[in-house]
Amino acid sequence: MQSPSGKTKYVENQIITSSKDWQKYSTSFIVSENSDSATLVILATTKGKLAIDVVSLFPEKTFSKPPKRIKK
Repeated sequence: MQSPSGKTKYVENQIITSSKDWQKYSTSFIVSENSDSATLVILATTKGKLAIDVVSLFPEKTFSKPPKRIKK
């Protein structure tokens, strides 16, 4: 997550893929500051193909497990 200008990084995570087949990957993070205009950046750092199907962001605390867009 970063500021719209890209000058401020709020958090950075790395996901290492281990398969050429479709797989579900997940990660969690805590940002360094609040922002109502933060941008999620997905960056591939090696050559190859990357296919992204669905990206979902949920707060950690929700009324349902797995989360279904309802936060406490």
